[in-house]
Amino acid sequence: MSAGRPGAIDRTRPNGLAVAPDGRSVHVSNFESDTLSVIDTATDRTVATVPVGDGPTGVAH
Repeated sequence: MSAGRPGAIDRTRPNGLAVAPDGRSVHVSNFESDTLSVIDTATDRTVATVPVGDGPTGVAH
């Protein structure tokens, strides 16, 4: 997993969301940027942006 710009929010068509079982992070698929954002729920900041391939449409745990 590579770190994205800390705190940056990807606004390129987020369309899938999953909360980690421990509640400490939220994972969001971003359709247009072909990435997955990892958001820390304690700070509401993006802590990583992961390239995932063409047009992700969902997230599951």
